[in-house]
Amino acid sequence: MEFAEDQQLLIEQLKELLRKNENELQDKNKELEDYHSKYQKLKLQSKARITQLTNQLKEKNKAVSIDEPSSEVTSDISEISEQSNRGKVIMLKKQLEDVKQIYDKTERELIAEKSTLE
Repeated sequence: MEFAEDQQLLIEQLKELLRKNENELQDKNKELEDYHSKYQKLKLQSKARITQLTNQLKEKNKAVSIDEPSSEVTSDISEISEQSNRGKVIMLKKQLEDVKQIYDKTERELIAEKSTLE
């Protein structure tokens, strides 16, 4: 009789542990989806920003080639603008890489969690 009660208690504990793990897995899945959507959003934003900066740079280069570079001020402004654009691109790439690392880490944790549950 006592053996059956012990087994029943163990079964209930296992069921509770299983429910807890399933809830954690669902939370991790949601977190993974959130990171994935943030990653995709940043990826699109960075592509759009790179395209925009590239187009701006092309337009400035066209303007400089049409108007002969008559002074050092024009070249200094162009150089500062290019450096600023490069800085923005580098910053966006860094943000994208950070989100990608978080996404990859969460995905690995999720895979490990799934394999633990199986």
